[in-house]
Amino acid sequence: MKTSFERRGRVAALILCAGIALAGCGQRGAESGAPKADNARDKAANEAGDARAASSDDLDALASKLENYVDCYNRVDGDVHKSIDRYGSWVKDMKAGPSGRETVVYGLYTVGADDIAKCKTTFADAASAAPKLAELDAAGGRYVEALAAVGALIDDAHTYYDRENYKDDGFAKAKTMHGPLVAGFDAFDAASDAFSAALERENDAMLNARLAQIEKSEGKHAAYFQLAVMNRAKSLVGAMQGDEFDVAKAADALARYETIADEAIAYAKGGGQVPMMWSSFASETEDFRKDAKSRLRRVRDKEPYDQGERMLMSNGSGGWMVEGSPDQLIRSYNELVETSNRL
Repeated sequence: MKTSFERRGRVAALILCAGIALAGCGQRGAESGAPKADNARDKAANEAGDARAASSDDLDALASKLENYVDCYNRVDGDVHKSIDRYGSWVKDMKAGPSGRETVVYGLYTVGADDIAKCKTTFADAASAAPKLAELDAAGGRYVEALAAVGALIDDAHTYYDRENYKDDGFAKAKTMHGPLVAGFDAFDAASDAFSAALERENDAMLNARLAQIEKSEGKHAAYFQLAVMNRAKSLVGAMQGDEFDVAKAADALARYETIADEAIAYAKGGGQVPMMWSSFASETEDFRKDAKSRLRRVRDKEPYDQGERMLMSNGSGGWMVEGSPDQLIRSYNELVETSNRL
């Protein structure tokens, strides 16, 4: 079983209904210059092979539901994992816990109590909203429960370490807190993985349906290219995250990403109508392209990490500076997601 204390990046979720001309999610045509989509049923198959009837209203409702989930996930999930990694960076033996002989005690990062409280509300709203998605809604309930539990544990531990109370009690509370902290970390990690996997499946299904709808009713314009680029970027980062991966499949995913990224560039250069901040999005697509190429070369050519690179990758926050590392690729992808979500 994967431990909670491995140094690893967390992939941000893409908000599918917060992109180009989605101020009304069904009003894309009016803002893009293309004809407005009607509510005729379009058939779109997701990557798992399921067919889902998708009208503009259906997809808008699904987008709104997923956006509630995604907003919370992107806001707090990384913070919790950063806190977990922070704790694991100085507690050398995670089975035994703090020994009391540590020369450096970093404690834990805080996780916003207000953010956790907001997540409880937004997750409840999302679960009650149509369409009902049994697997995702159940996973979301388990996720927010684990989030609240680990948040309370982290808050208590942060206060203890921040006030340096361990200097007064000889690490007594540090040792008693360790077991519940580890259990909370593991429970949250399992809930996070299950929820993010369910969210990703719905994310993918909606993205494919939205792309099919846009292409059929409006043609390939800025909204189409934004979602298509993000779809292939998401597939690419998934193919390259591990320490080892299938180089041939990753190369194919990279080629597919480059093809759609080049089409998007050509569309904008050819006078296609694009929204404000498109240049920032285009710049991030190029940065992600370069970082993906570096990642592929590193694994393809079996280039080892030197001592300095290994140190950066082991400290929990410096891996993004290592060329060709998984952390660099994930950071680049997350920045692309953030830029896409702001369009």
